[in-house]
Amino acid sequence: MVTREEFEQLRQLVLSLIAREDRRAMYDQADKGGIRQTEGQHGEAINTNADDIADNRAGIEESFETSLANADDIADVRTALEEVYEMIEGGE
Repeated sequence: MVTREEFEQLRQLVLSLIAREDRRAMYDQADKGGIRQTEGQHGEAINTNADDIADNRAGIEESFETSLANADDIADVRTALEEVYEMIEGGE
């Protein structure tokens, strides 16, 4: 036979177990809801940022190519100036 104290202890344990399971279910749903909310709220921003990063990369590549072209132009100007200088020096 179960005493009144043992019965109360068992009752409290069962109630605690039920409460714990309720909290676990609530937290599981909250986690899923939080994930869905994050995707919905930030999904467009993530796509926009990814597009911006791609645009920045393309701009950096274009700037590098332009810098290379400018360096070649500067080298051509230097060569031309050296030739002019040699012509002046040779003409005196």
